[in-house]
Amino acid sequence: MKRFVFALALVPLVALAEDEVTLHFDSAPHSEEIAATYSLAITIEGTDQTTNFVRSMHPLLSLNWLRLEIEGTHKVQGKKHKTEHEDVRVKVRYDDDDYEYDWKKGEPPEDLAKNKLTQMIWAIAMTPRGYELTSHGHYKSDDPNQDANGEALDLYLNGVTRLKKDAVSLGESWTQEWKGERSEKGKKAKWAFTQVVKLEKFEEEDGHKRAVLTSKLTGVLEGDDDKSAEEKWTRCSGETRLRLDVATGFVHEQGGKGVITAYYRNTGDDGTKNEVTIKTAVEGKRIIRK
Repeated sequence: MKRFVFALALVPLVALAEDEVTLHFDSAPHSEEIAATYSLAITIEGTDQTTNFVRSMHPLLSLNWLRLEIEGTHKVQGKKHKTEHEDVRVKVRYDDDDYEYDWKKGEPPEDLAKNKLTQMIWAIAMTPRGYELTSHGHYKSDDPNQDANGEALDLYLNGVTRLKKDAVSLGESWTQEWKGERSEKGKKAKWAFTQVVKLEKFEEEDGHKRAVLTSKLTGVLEGDDDKSAEEKWTRCSGETRLRLDVATGFVHEQGGKGVITAYYRNTGDDGTKNEVTIKTAVEGKRIIRK
């Protein structure tokens, strides 16, 4: 009888051991076909003079929204990753006008050399994306011109998730904090990120165990010393989702959604109020095609 009771007492410990894993991202060389959807939307609200000035700063700020449906390839070589878009379906609203494109890699549109809008959207949709990803989720884009906002948007679009170096159990959460590496040209402000990750569940498929991880990812842009502003801040908030092979670290699905909100307010020399809020929202999902 005592042996039976002892055996029963071991059951929870065995179950716990099976639900405890040490996670990592793979680095073995490989390449696979992917399908992905990405969307981007920009809204600008505030006083007329200020919003008009903001829109005049860059053509991208007249973009209402953009959606990409992509088929392509993803390659891994150590911590180096590269994604190439082979076929892209584009839907875009720019300055309140709608456009649609069907593009293939290596087949630029006929008006690319002359049409500024086509040039901008082609660059967004068709430029290969490279980045570094360490075994525990430290991410850095290969784009030397990336600014702080681009860095934050990448994290949401790619579902970048910081993994715990120690073993974790089903249902466990952990918090990671880090400083961003990018800043706007000529400025010093960088992100302070906080990510709360949870091991939501395990899935079994084709004899493989996969971990489903979700997270809440927030950030505050620190070090902005704009003396002209009475109030100014930039924050980001969103979530990510990741499906990861427990044994190999192979990513089967990744993505997320988030919003960067930038606020500015001051009073002009003539007493006029200047105020603007810029919201940049993104959502992305990438899966491995079987």
